[in-house]
Amino acid sequence: MSEFSQSYHLRTEKKEEVITLLKAADRHGYVFEPVNGWVAFTIKDANFNLDEEVMKQNMGLLVHYVYCEDHEWSLSVVDKQEIVFEYNCDWNEDILIQPEQFDSTILHRLPTQPKPEIDLDSLLFITDLDQIFDAEASPAHQIADYIGLTHYDWLSADYISNDPSFYEGVIEV
Repeated sequence: MSEFSQSYHLRTEKKEEVITLLKAADRHGYVFEPVNGWVAFTIKDANFNLDEEVMKQNMGLLVHYVYCEDHEWSLSVVDKQEIVFEYNCDWNEDILIQPEQFDSTILHRLPTQPKPEIDLDSLLFITDLDQIFDAEASPAHQIADYIGLTHYDWLSADYISNDPSFYEGVIEV
């Protein structure tokens, strides 16, 4: 079975801010406890695109993470209602990288804990599928770890609704 993950991560220590965001956007989903200055959440009935209502209601720094193991991965960073970073890497046929709004310094500013610098360009601008499938961790997972995200692996509202006991500390909104 292939992984199809989609999650959002709001820079905050208060899960109540995410609950307020979801209610304002008229969305339902699941919210985790804060870790590393991020509150992870998922949205029910999401379609792997950045949710426009969530973006419209966002008043902070928001990361949208998508990882479809055999197909693609993407990362978007939204500051209030403005997309400040948007990246997609698709490998359905050939490797197709689409850096729509790209400034790697934005990613270097996201970790909430001091981290050793990593070569983000080598992770983002891959040239060979071996860099995805033969690595100890995929470039997507390495970047998520670097940013400080903890809830992103095998994570979506569907996964949670199918087995809520597997996801500790999550609440349904």
